[in-house]
Amino acid sequence: MKPIAPIDTGSSSEALRRTLAEVERDEAEAISLLVRLLDNVRETSNTAPLELISKVVVQWQNEPPGVIVTELRKISNELGCRTSDNR
Repeated sequence: MKPIAPIDTGSSSEALRRTLAEVERDEAEAISLLVRLLDNVRETSNTAPLELISKVVVQWQNEPPGVIVTELRKISNELGCRTSDNR
């Protein structure tokens, strides 16, 4: 029977930290985009985008944050909203 090779926990831990940091960045960006989109709805009184926004928010628990960011950016681009933090 072959001995089991030791697991390099250092590189595994680092990969996990990088992945978590990426997820946190994507989550923060998704929240920021969502707030800006809702601000736009409030400022313009155009509630039509709420249906699209709601569909994306419903997916939040089932999709990676990067997918949510992509979907919210599409809506933002359609509305002509700014997607940067500089308002």
